[in-house]
Amino acid sequence: MVKRFLFWLEGVVEDTPIPEEVNCILFVVTANGEYKSVQMLGYEERVDLSKIAFNPLEAEFVFLHDFAKKESAQFEYDLKLLIEESFCANTLKKEFKNKKIYYMYKNKIMFLFKV
Repeated sequence: MVKRFLFWLEGVVEDTPIPEEVNCILFVVTANGEYKSVQMLGYEERVDLSKIAFNPLEAEFVFLHDFAKKESAQFEYDLKLLIEESFCANTLKKEFKNKKIYYMYKNKIMFLFKV
């Protein structure tokens, strides 16, 4: 799953590099029944859902089929681990340098780490 997530993120930044103004990256989980997907958004100074976000078309979603049927707490734990492991890749460290990484699940936003 990490390889798939990493491939998705590398494709996003290859097609649409993240502008220098974007300092915060938010991974938003959307659930529709058994299907869960993740979207990447970027914000300038802080995560503010009422503001317009950097939202490249390629970052609209990646489906998390392997996680779909997991219990909510396990899904959340696995997602955080997936994001953290993906950012061990040198390509993402370079592209997301000095960016703060957050995720949102069930309308709860949580800071994960700074690259």
